[in-house]
Amino acid sequence: MVKENLIFNNLILLGAGKSSRFNKGDDTFVANKNSISEDSVNKGSINQDTVSKVKKQFFLLDGIPLFLHSLVTFINSGYFKKIILVIDLAEKQKYLTFINQYKKLFYQEIDITFVQGGEHRYLSVWQGLQYVDENLPFVFVHDCARPYLTERAIIKIVQNLDEKKSDGLVPVEPLVNSVKEVENNYIVKTLPREKTKTVTTPQVFPTKNFLQVYSQFMEQKNKNIPTDDSEIYGEKFKVKTIQLPCKNDKVTFRSDFKN
Repeated sequence: MVKENLIFNNLILLGAGKSSRFNKGDDTFVANKNSISEDSVNKGSINQDTVSKVKKQFFLLDGIPLFLHSLVTFINSGYFKKIILVIDLAEKQKYLTFINQYKKLFYQEIDITFVQGGEHRYLSVWQGLQYVDENLPFVFVHDCARPYLTERAIIKIVQNLDEKKSDGLVPVEPLVNSVKEVENNYIVKTLPREKTKTVTTPQVFPTKNFLQVYSQFMEQKNKNIPTDDSEIYGEKFKVKTIQLPCKNDKVTFRSDFKN
């Protein structure tokens, strides 16, 4: 689909996680069409029904490796000129094998920069930022573990971006359950649900501002480890929120594949 007034952006796609929670304490997981062995990943074959300590990026969701879902969606949207995939570079060949095997899913040119990830998420983002094109207006940061993002959602995000007015845009979802602040196993207070949201990705920020803020953060000593990028960026700028028109769940545990 050809879109008018295309805005080309940077994309940092995070796939360097160690999947420690994914591969921990789930002995009840049953081998099925969604599971592949480490050997099958190394060979580029995904037809084996064997469970092992495979990173979730390579597990199959609807017959496609998890990391490919969002990669295909972003590339096919046509909004991205610079695509940076942050991974464990020791596994680069695995990614290339799967990308080649599923290349028929892409109907835009595939041009990806592979970057070594860090120990923590914010370090992976920082590594990715070293390769962005500063002349492109925005940086999108997305987790490969959120495979349900749609092209329609990306279009909605782009339509709500304004390089001159927007300090950033972050997807949020309303809370269903009540939220309590707890200390030493006792409830301290109830947080107002109407003012509290859960945050997802892709999180979007003006490229030059984001680079500046992240550089300043990395220079800090004794810094707290942030859980998302708006936590760093929001201290300097006002970040707008948006609700996406799609399911945007994160795959964290193996049992998530059962649903």
